[in-house]
Amino acid sequence: MQKKIKVCFIQSFTYSVFNPKSGVKIGGAEVDLYNIATELARDIRFDVYVIVADFGQKILEIYKNVKVIIGYSLEKSLKNYIYGPIAFVKNLALVDADIYITVSTSKLIFFTNLYC
Repeated sequence: MQKKIKVCFIQSFTYSVFNPKSGVKIGGAEVDLYNIATELARDIRFDVYVIVADFGQKILEIYKNVKVIIGYSLEKSLKNYIYGPIAFVKNLALVDADIYITVSTSKLIFFTNLYC
């Protein structure tokens, strides 16, 4: 059997589409990402991850065969500005995806590109 292709989407607020009870506000990009991720996950050739912000959920949750992982905190503190990127890159390494897709403009694009 061939190795699955690991695809990782990175978008802070997509968690709410997977778990509407979270109450996090969403827009069209989050819905699009959810649709693409869940469709890809239906194909046995793909292993799909979504890295989201910390909204108090479990570290790893699985919805429709998509692994949703806390990647970083949105807390505005000096500690988070220093250690947040380190934790984020650590989570990128844990996923160890073949393909990373960022969906929004933020500092996470820089750290994702740096990691890749």
